[in-house]
Order: sequence, then structure tokens, then C-alpha cells
Amino acid sequence: MGQGESPRTLFIVYLSGDSDAEAQRWAEMYAEERKHRFTVPPTVDDVLASNLLGSPERIHERITEWAEAGVDYLVIQPMPPMDGLRAFGEKILPAYL
Repeated sequence: MGQGESPRTLFIVYLSGDSDAEAQRWAEMYAEERKHRFTVPPTVDDVLASNLLGSPERIHERITEWAEAGVDYLVIQPMPPMDGLRAFGEKILPAYL
């Protein structure tokens, strides 16, 4: 980030789960809950394509892609909130400390 530039921040969802079916379920719930907030509501495919889910390796790859694209900060909303926060802290965060 150069002098005078604002930090680039990306707001994303971490879809916690030990299976694709679990991540799918959280994506469906997230899309449904958000559909009334946007002129063009997000679809389940939008949620799955633009957020964090999958193995820790895939999540690290995605974070690296965003960093290389110029993202300075991530603001992460875990789904489900408490279990997702715990899973993120245990499985993902240690690689960045």
C-alpha cells in the first residue's frame, strides 16, 4: 500500500463445515437471509464462489490470491457464528500468526 492510499478491505464469509454438504447448507441459509438486502440478491452459487470454504489448503490459496490482487485486510463473518469462529481460529488463523 503506497503513501496516501486507502487500505483495500474485503468483507467475506467463512462457511464452516466438515463436508461440502454442510458448506452448501450454510451458503443456502446465508443467501436466503441476505436476499432482501440487495437489488440483485446473491444466489447460493454467488456465496459459494466468492467466500471462504473447503479445506484449509484451499482457504489459504484463496487468501493468497486476494493478497496478490491487492487486498490488505479481510473482515470475516463465520457461518455458523460461534462454531465457525472457533473452526477458523483453530484451522486457518495459525498459519498467519
